[in-house]
Amino acid sequence: MNKFFNIHNKCGMDLSQTEELFHDLGHFAQNRFGFKKPPSLNLVSDVENGQKPLGKTAYYDPHERCVTIYTNNRHIKDILRSLAHELVHHMQNELGMLDDDGYHGPGYAQKNKQMRNRESEAYEKGNLCMRDWEDRLKQSKPTIYNEWRIKTMSTKKWKNNELMENVTRKFGFKMDLTQLNEASCGSKKKYEEELKEEKECPECKGKGDECKCPDKKELKEKEKMAFKEEIAKAKKHLVGLKDQYYKELKLGSKLTKEQQEAISFYNKYNQEQQAMVKAQKASADHFLKQTNNVFNQNFKGFDFNVGEKTYRFKVNDIEGTKKYQSDILNFVSEYVDDKNMMKDARGYHKALYAARNIDKIVKHFYEQGKADAIKETTMKAKNIDMSPRSTTPVVNAGGFKVRALSGESSSGLKFKIRNK
Repeated sequence: MNKFFNIHNKCGMDLSQTEELFHDLGHFAQNRFGFKKPPSLNLVSDVENGQKPLGKTAYYDPHERCVTIYTNNRHIKDILRSLAHELVHHMQNELGMLDDDGYHGPGYAQKNKQMRNRESEAYEKGNLCMRDWEDRLKQSKPTIYNEWRIKTMSTKKWKNNELMENVTRKFGFKMDLTQLNEASCGSKKKYEEELKEEKECPECKGKGDECKCPDKKELKEKEKMAFKEEIAKAKKHLVGLKDQYYKELKLGSKLTKEQQEAISFYNKYNQEQQAMVKAQKASADHFLKQTNNVFNQNFKGFDFNVGEKTYRFKVNDIEGTKKYQSDILNFVSEYVDDKNMMKDARGYHKALYAARNIDKIVKHFYEQGKADAIKETTMKAKNIDMSPRSTTPVVNAGGFKVRALSGESSSGLKFKIRNK
């Protein structure tokens, strides 16, 4: 163990399985924050403080360069998180960032702006340090408690490993269950060597498998069968223990009230999720069935009602239309950008309105077209020129103002004399 801290265990905490974590986190934090000397570490007990919902967790003494952590009723991970936070303050102290003459009493994090910034830095860097150290440790030393990070492991395999680990721990023993097979049993080779030494007959000594003695061959077969039976019994026994443990968990016979409520909530959530998935699948299947009924082999196009008549619009790409309209997201995606933000609101609402009122829109343009056709026919029948009139230009010629008239006939020629 590469020790980093001088730990003063004043609370009597069992560090046999966790002391290495304190030192490893200390080395990691020093490499990240760059402080020169490690602080001393005090682990203390305060029962009254531990019973308070908002009791003290830890503090750093800049003068003594010491971190003190309260351990009552706390998970080891929470204790380590407090340590990472206080190590940021230790770094700040070495850099002279804690030399502040301002207010340091209750609520200093709200009343002292400079110290508030120091606390903000400690929370941010301390938590990230803890997270990065934890992830690095889990990836370098995977265990049954973090095998979920191994992407190649299935959920079923992880669950079985978790249950088997709990079973073996509950009944007071632990063993590598992967060894319970004939191909990789760690004791099989040794067992066979001992059997060979004990049962080898004098006539065939040193010949190994060349022994032809009937009794010896029969004995070896019986021993192999017995060995297989023992393996099968052991596997059956452990599987039974696993099933029993899982059954007890489901029944909740040895769980606290909070644990029973948690399991009840989890089971209810699973049931609701299964029901929701089932309902969604049924809805999707029904939708596809109805869609297939529309785009069947007799489909020619879509019909539109215009007054008392019905007009059909032929669809050329039937399969493409069916595929596109089977997922509403295909329609929506045309009006949003890569971040799912609306980029063409007018086009979206125009298309949606047209889809909801298509028969009305078709009828409107049909009626409008019919009215325009009647109007044009009437004008042609009455020889009405609807083109705009043009103003006849006036020309000055030798003191006279002359206006040119249209047409080849001069019968309309007029002179106007004004009295001056």
